[in-house]
Amino acid sequence: MDLQILISSLFNKKKQQHSLNVKRLPSQGYFYPDDLEIYVNKGNVDDQIIYYHGIDDANIFGFISTIKSTLSKRIEFNYTDFTFDRLRAIDVFFIFIEFVKFTTGEKIFFSGIEFCYENFVHFNFGQFEEQYDRINKSFTFNEWMFSLPSIGIETSLSKFSYEISIKGQSDKYKDKNYNLIYFLGDRTELSYDAMVNLIDLFEDLSDEHQKEINDIVEKFNKTGLYFLIEMGKKSIRVNPTMLKEIWPISEGDIHIKSNNS
Repeated sequence: MDLQILISSLFNKKKQQHSLNVKRLPSQGYFYPDDLEIYVNKGNVDDQIIYYHGIDDANIFGFISTIKSTLSKRIEFNYTDFTFDRLRAIDVFFIFIEFVKFTTGEKIFFSGIEFCYENFVHFNFGQFEEQYDRINKSFTFNEWMFSLPSIGIETSLSKFSYEISIKGQSDKYKDKNYNLIYFLGDRTELSYDAMVNLIDLFEDLSDEHQKEINDIVEKFNKTGLYFLIEMGKKSIRVNPTMLKEIWPISEGDIHIKSNNS
């Protein structure tokens, strides 16, 4: 290939790609390889239309599924063996917002506060620095190795919820404890039977061990909250429903409806 053409193609790809700072994600890189790099490619009108129709009257599971489907086609990593399903579930909304910002070239506001790193309230993982295992990328408490669930595990939970609904078993499992999903390390998938076994395993543990697990999970219960703060403005918690408004269809154009009120 001609050198000038090669340079031109690399330059054009760079323009269409945005490198995310892993340390600025909600998970802050604690559960990823140290040198992981995440690249976001620009979306197009087809992505926007699919997203728009996918979220129309969708429940929370359908909404999250639509976001995952859109992102999975537009995310790349510097590791060929690092798959989309290995991303931590709490990072998905953050990455999607960054994807829409990059695609449109516009800022995004929630209740008048810009969504950006400077305004985002990150969870203080540093308070558990002594428990952090840098090799296994987890926080260890009394030999229990805590890690945030991957997108794949979250997807498995959604499938499980759907299957028990179809089987008429929703009432049977609605009050079950699912906290063992926080101790699966890099697992990205659980079958229906594996999910049942995980639930049963928790119930088979002693009361002491159940309490240990619940107490550990409780320490990190605010990791998934998306709060924005800005001087002189009322803080805002961003919920999934609000994301439905950030990429509206308007005469076929991709744009952001900025809320500066």
